[in-house]
Amino acid sequence: MNNNNIKYYTIGAEMQNYKAKEFIQNEAHKIYIDRAFQRRSCWSDHTCRQYILSANRGRTPYPVVVASVETGLIASEDSGDLVSEQKYQFVQGLRKDYVSLDGQNRVEGWRRLFDDELTLIGTFIDADGAEVGINNKYYSGLPLRLQDALRDTAISISIMHKCSYSSLHDIFVNINSGDALNPQEKRNAINTPISEYFRKMSERPDIAEMWPKIAGFKKTNIQRSQDTEWVAIAYIATLKEYQTDARDSKLDEFYNLGKGKENKGIVQYSPYFRTRFSNILSLTSNLVKHSKTSSTKSVTQKSFWGLLMVAEYMVDNQIVISDYESLINVFKNVDSQLSNESSVQYLKDLEKANKNGDSEPSKSGYYFFNQSNIKGMSSRNSRRALLIDRLISSEDFKFILELEKSLLAVENSEEEAA
Repeated sequence: MNNNNIKYYTIGAEMQNYKAKEFIQNEAHKIYIDRAFQRRSCWSDHTCRQYILSANRGRTPYPVVVASVETGLIASEDSGDLVSEQKYQFVQGLRKDYVSLDGQNRVEGWRRLFDDELTLIGTFIDADGAEVGINNKYYSGLPLRLQDALRDTAISISIMHKCSYSSLHDIFVNINSGDALNPQEKRNAINTPISEYFRKMSERPDIAEMWPKIAGFKKTNIQRSQDTEWVAIAYIATLKEYQTDARDSKLDEFYNLGKGKENKGIVQYSPYFRTRFSNILSLTSNLVKHSKTSSTKSVTQKSFWGLLMVAEYMVDNQIVISDYESLINVFKNVDSQLSNESSVQYLKDLEKANKNGDSEPSKSGYYFFNQSNIKGMSSRNSRRALLIDRLISSEDFKFILELEKSLLAVENSEEEAA
């Protein structure tokens, strides 16, 4: 994209057109993909093929949208927006000219085509206007005149000028207002330091390998940022100094605590809390990965949240356990006992209420209900208190601790002897 003699708009956009292959080869690498404004590439092969087929027939009216780093930096400096200025300087340091706001999947689809990572299927129009039937062929294996047509397919780029980095969140949401962004994808775009922390934590290798082991957690969930949402919920759930629900509105409030700010002065985002949480989530991941069930998945979702509570207790009390499987078995037994006991009690209370003509008892007062209600603060705290109290009172748990002490004593004596 040519930056010479750009007119700086107070608010505005500049439209430029490119041939598809020219754009991928010469321009795409200049665009910075900020995960705050772009979802993970989530198009399937089928969706990519359908898009390229539509583009070949001139049926793709939407441009790729980017923000100019150069003019955005000027706007940030002029307005005294230090956070935006630092963000743009970081992107500039990566030798990127633009920040992506919309169209990542389209750009990635073209890249995959030209790099022979995607085959095409369907009836296309070649450069001579003739229809050509294609069945599962890579770009390099296509008829030459169809290669020419795809190479020269027009791509429109809309360049937003003089936008502060802080404003990109609103621009992104507005662009995608008709594209069914889920609440977490909108939160990802909020210009707050905790947003980047949660995204990076969810994608950290030792954490990322945990998600597929949780029942009901599919690749599509991850592509739509459910992993990041769960990290955010887990952070709030273990943050005793900031007791709140973890429903969408409360998550929004938590993200907005740092909107347009740095980490400094935001107690809830402090390095201490983030380090503590990192240790809790790492232990939770280890427990999940060591869980054994008869199914192909390791744990149910309600068990995951219970293991998070166990991990929190272990970290806060500096208890180190090497026998994960034994700890998991104790947890499962305790969790199951509490669930069964509360179910029996609920049925007794329900029967009594019906007999006396009273209203039915609220399920929120019973463990089996609270197992699946991690977002509710009172439900979460109630489950944690009952679970941890029963766990640490368990003879099996006490045996694990004694065994760990014995093993540690043996290791220490061997080191002294050496």
